[in-house]
Amino acid sequence: MANKSEKQYTFKSLDKDSANALKVPFDIKQDKIIIISDVHKGDRQKGSDDFERNETIYCCALDYYFKNNFKLVLAGDIEEGWECDYEKIINCYRDTAFKMEKKFVERGNYYRIYGNHDNDWSEKEMVDKYLKPILGEISVHPSLFLGERIIIVHGHQGDLHSDRGAKLSRCIVRYCWKMFQNVFKCMNNRAAENNRIRSKRDRYLFEWAKTKRLLLIAGHTHRGMFESYSKTFQLTHKKKELEDKLSKTTDPAEKLLLKVAIQKIEKIIKESKEEFTKDKKISRLGTSPPPCYFNDGCCVHTNGITGIEIDQGKIRLVKWEISDTTCNERGDSKIRPANLISPERKIYQSGDLKEILSKI
Repeated sequence: MANKSEKQYTFKSLDKDSANALKVPFDIKQDKIIIISDVHKGDRQKGSDDFERNETIYCCALDYYFKNNFKLVLAGDIEEGWECDYEKIINCYRDTAFKMEKKFVERGNYYRIYGNHDNDWSEKEMVDKYLKPILGEISVHPSLFLGERIIIVHGHQGDLHSDRGAKLSRCIVRYCWKMFQNVFKCMNNRAAENNRIRSKRDRYLFEWAKTKRLLLIAGHTHRGMFESYSKTFQLTHKKKELEDKLSKTTDPAEKLLLKVAIQKIEKIIKESKEEFTKDKKISRLGTSPPPCYFNDGCCVHTNGITGIEIDQGKIRLVKWEISDTTCNERGDSKIRPANLISPERKIYQSGDLKEILSKI
């Protein structure tokens, strides 16, 4: 009964936020948009700032998108308001992350959605007090529509701990959790760190989008999803296709290329420790689910940040990370000199947006 109630709360909350969404005109053939969430900018203190390690990657990624004329959508939990004071966050990232974001504001290509960890931005007075002085004139919304059929939300809507009980959860996180997080990590009730909870989040968001026949893009769970499938599931499916080709081909050159591709996929899957083991076998959202649910992941992975790109008719799940190795012509790896280390943009999944919308 509890699960059914939470699903009902989720649907009701999504209905409300979608009715109050910012409507953004959208040209599928022309628009270029990067959607990022769960940045969790903190105060540079251990235990309350998971973003600091990815600060350089985040700024380099935003620089790339700015130079390539993308619009920026920040889909909630951009500041870690549950654990930190906003003054400290702004002072820590004034000259880096906030400075890069302000470029999009000045160009008129900046959109904001609030999440549970930065729910204070639902109040205009708080936005004017903290964000306006550092970013300029901005507004923050509960959700955002691109055209008529693509909706962007944070994804916490209806969740017991992150939405309905957010005030209590915030107090626990701010005043208690940091002291005991290593001891009680297995008892964590935050969607980003509890597989059972975020699996339910995925399912409820997917079911709402399926019912409404919308393409929904969310964050909150910190786990990338593409066309209603997790990254691990899709990569494992691709690996099987390549293995089938490998077993049939007699061309030595093709065999070599297929082996290299399979090894690369295996490496990515191994690094994706946050995914369920069962993702390697089935989709959690059923057999052949409609491609209506996408998740941009987060900016607090241990080795990079992820996001969803919409680029002139294409939609992609991408990851930005720093690779400290490179390969010579023979394929031997070696460590890169420190001054040559820079973030790399990797495309995990890509699809034709018009075709995907036609299947929903």
